[in-house]
Amino acid sequence: MGRTLVFLLIAVAAAAAPDEAALEEARGAILEGRAHFEAGRHREGIAAYERAYRAFPETPHLFVIAKAWQRVPGACGETLAAWDRYVAHCGDCERLEAARSQRADFQQQCSVRLTINAPPGAVVSLDGAEIGPAPASVAVLEGDHVVRAVEGTQVAEQAVQLIRGKDRTLVLRFETPAATPVAVPASEPVVRETVVIPTPTDNTTAWVVFGLGAAGIAAGGVAWLVRNQAVTDFRDARSEDDAIAARDTAESTHFIGLVALGLGVVGATTGLLLVDWGDDATAALHLGPSTLGLRGCF
Repeated sequence: MGRTLVFLLIAVAAAAAPDEAALEEARGAILEGRAHFEAGRHREGIAAYERAYRAFPETPHLFVIAKAWQRVPGACGETLAAWDRYVAHCGDCERLEAARSQRADFQQQCSVRLTINAPPGAVVSLDGAEIGPAPASVAVLEGDHVVRAVEGTQVAEQAVQLIRGKDRTLVLRFETPAATPVAVPASEPVVRETVVIPTPTDNTTAWVVFGLGAAGIAAGGVAWLVRNQAVTDFRDARSEDDAIAARDTAESTHFIGLVALGLGVVGATTGLLLVDWGDDATAALHLGPSTLGLRGCF
């Protein structure tokens, strides 16, 4: 009998002793959950604490899970269920009344129902937490929220302020993309032929100057003829008076001839330069060594 009692006490003690492997698993899950909570990944943190509770079922784990669900946007139902779970497992624990109070207050805050309408196929999220495909209807907390709808590369986002006791319907629309401009082929350029009508030029002055120059050359030529005749008369003079007269005539006509020829050449050249011959005629007058087929330095 005594030996049986000893074995029974050992079996009870072994059953009551915590499993070290389960305890280590729970500790690891708790550390993982805390890291997720610090990074704002509440759903991942809740999943880690659920593993900790399954490995080592302690009521405080359920309290942490309920508080974490309160921080998940649009998770009013999950939060209330988590508080009910904690109250059911708490029994007469110290936090029972506080848990009931928090649940009642949270239920009042979740009295706002938000209905989100968006184009079919769009995925709706609330405050960065995905809700599901549109349309969607969730009970959410009062206050400021950001609703977002995404379909492919199209995004629609809108901020909304919810008031306790007042349901809200929100419609999100994607912006219509701007029409892509269609390239219109350029038409063939119209080539317009420009007809240049030559402006008649007035070369009267140039020809007058040229004529005066030609007259000067002629006068110079006549003066030289007279001078040559006077030289001949001087040589053939039979008297002194005739010789003197012929000499005077030769000297005067010599001077007159030189002046007349000089002025005539200048006048004729100037007249030719003043004449507007046109582009073709001007180009024809510009003769150089290369035009004449000559080579070398000039």
